[in-house]
Amino acid sequence: MAPSAPAEQAAPERAAAKLSFGTQPTGMKKAVNRPHAISAGMLGMIMPYLPDTVERVGRSPLRKLSRNDRFVGPASQLAERGMPTEALLAAMGAAFRFDYAEDAEAVELQRLLAAVRLLLVYDNVFRRVSNMTESQPTPLVVTFTANPSIDRTIALDAELRRGEVQRAVSITEQAAGKGINVARVVAASGYQVSAVCAGLDEQYSMLAARSAEPLPIQGIQLGAGQHVRGNTTVTEPSGVTTKLNGPGPVLSANQVAEASLLLMDAAEGASWVALSGSLPPGAPVDWYARLVDGLHATGAKIAVDTSDASLDAVLAALPVGSFDLIKPNSDELAQLTGGDAAAFERAAKAGELDEIVDAATALHARGIANVLVTLGGSGAVLVTAEGAWYATAPRITVASTVGAGDSSVAGFILADVAGKSSSEALASAVAYGSAAASLPGTTLPRPEDLPADPVICTRLR
Repeated sequence: MAPSAPAEQAAPERAAAKLSFGTQPTGMKKAVNRPHAISAGMLGMIMPYLPDTVERVGRSPLRKLSRNDRFVGPASQLAERGMPTEALLAAMGAAFRFDYAEDAEAVELQRLLAAVRLLLVYDNVFRRVSNMTESQPTPLVVTFTANPSIDRTIALDAELRRGEVQRAVSITEQAAGKGINVARVVAASGYQVSAVCAGLDEQYSMLAARSAEPLPIQGIQLGAGQHVRGNTTVTEPSGVTTKLNGPGPVLSANQVAEASLLLMDAAEGASWVALSGSLPPGAPVDWYARLVDGLHATGAKIAVDTSDASLDAVLAALPVGSFDLIKPNSDELAQLTGGDAAAFERAAKAGELDEIVDAATALHARGIANVLVTLGGSGAVLVTAEGAWYATAPRITVASTVGAGDSSVAGFILADVAGKSSSEALASAVAYGSAAASLPGTTLPRPEDLPADPVICTRLR
């Protein structure tokens, strides 16, 4: 039997109260008795003195209803302290009913709600939009993507021919970034994760919310004329990948400061924080080094995966700015130690690892707890305070190298939070990186995608 109209109208608030906070003070339930169908026009009548337009205040409801934005996050913190949350619950209900045809997120949210008539389905919609469960523990892993991207992947059925016209087999588009990749792999393994981006726009937030497996992503809202960068990846059947990366928005000093504070708040109580990717224009070259310094107070372990000038700045801050994981490839190892990248690669293929281990040991001695050197098909080397190990790469057919390095970082972190040894963490990093390389396009590995062949680790020192 269909529910009565008042009960049906109150369902979003009841869904929010039930799913996002579990058992809470009775004051939380009062919002269910406020069955108002909110439209932009009605809000304008209710709030005639609002200093901004209703369309602007109500815009992007999917982002505003996400786990760590202005409604669900503060309500969770109030509930944990036994404080009343009914006003925020009422606001959540209003956000669910914001129906404005010119707002893409509002249209998408109304599409999700259009067919529902029972509270159970409202619960499912609220869970999908807010990424909440009945119990929301502190994130075990936090990732930070300084320069997120909307990734467009074009798959070809033949080798890329420059200067010619070719047809694509498929084209996909998704909200992405190196830290987002790490977060997705960690989340797919069942661990609690929080992804922070320096800046988000409406298109990025909408793509993230419409993902097959939505990830809780938070970040500052970019201003007028600012947009998340676009990256284009072209993949060939042989596994050859060509990437064209955009520069990203120019961030102001205030935006950099706001994003930094957002990360520090998210990192409280986390086991690991991963700082990943390039820096956007306008950000200070030593931004990651500053974040590492600030993150020391949280007690979390810190991984840094970047390159070029920002990588140099992180190393220049050692040993005061010590951290726990770096994952250089042969080029980055050469950049950091003054070595020869081509010589490193030739030595790895020949099984001659002494120079690579020496270079990684020099980095470790400067204040990096775990130096993980990835060598592509030649495997990887790990140097820690306990010694040095080499892992062979399992046999795979390379489909796309997109996300392989990020998956390696995630694999190492997953092993560490599970209490595994250094050699097991190395094996996990290689397994996840290899799995990513064996998957098409931008597909990231889940535990069931790991190679069947075992990763063999050998102690070197």
